[in-house]
Amino acid sequence: VQDGDGQLHAVYYDSALPGLKYTRMGNFGWEEPQIIVEGESVGLYPSVGVDAAGNVQVAFFDASAGTLKHAVGLDRHWKVSEVEALDAMGPYCELVVGPTGNLHIAYQKAAERSIWYAFGVP
Repeated sequence: VQDGDGQLHAVYYDSALPGLKYTRMGNFGWEEPQIIVEGESVGLYPSVGVDAAGNVQVAFFDASAGTLKHAVGLDRHWKVSEVEALDAMGPYCELVVGPTGNLHIAYQKAAERSIWYAFGVP
């Protein structure tokens, strides 16, 4: 995703060293990745946004716990919280940071084959 200053940000699940990672484009290419969370099947299907203060916001699926989680990057440190915990969570989510800084997360509940919505202020 591209922030308001034009800087590119990316999150991805690394299966070689299992976990969710974040990187951004620096002056000389992609920077060294930061580990958001570690673990097998933790950090699948991530979605990333950047708020007006420059904080990176990430939604992702934790398959090991069956939960939808949110992480916010604060000066190279990550605060992770649970959005919803259900055994029937699906893996897909999409995060958008609204114009006032509110977070919007659409996500799947697999057992119900339905789409749900979470809203919050970071």
